[in-house]
Amino acid sequence: MGHRSGYFIATRSDKVSYFKGGQRVKVTPVSSDYTVEEGDYIVAVDTSSSAVTVTIPTALVKKTGYVLIIDDQGGNAGSNNITVATAGSEKIDGAASATISTNYASIALYSDGSNWYSF
Repeated sequence: MGHRSGYFIATRSDKVSYFKGGQRVKVTPVSSDYTVEEGDYIVAVDTSSSAVTVTIPTALVKKTGYVLIIDDQGGNAGSNNITVATAGSEKIDGAASATISTNYASIALYSDGSNWYSF
């Protein structure tokens, strides 16, 4: 059984969502230190002026399966790094923080309810 609403098809029996024609998500542009808020999906960082720290919420709050992408939209992370830090004691791939130091690079993260992992 599926429910059709525009281009989104949700299948209840297997808890899988199918997107026909793409997906639209919230993009949050930032150019200074920022703490991720509810509903943020892509944080588009511009480090033209200075390095930026993006603090991600505790994995315990975001639960298993939460996905977040931090992107160097400004293309200056090579000279002004983007630091991704956690709000609590959880880790990102076993480390206290992650750094984006390549121009136009990004890091995609997911939570297992205890820690964050890149993919």
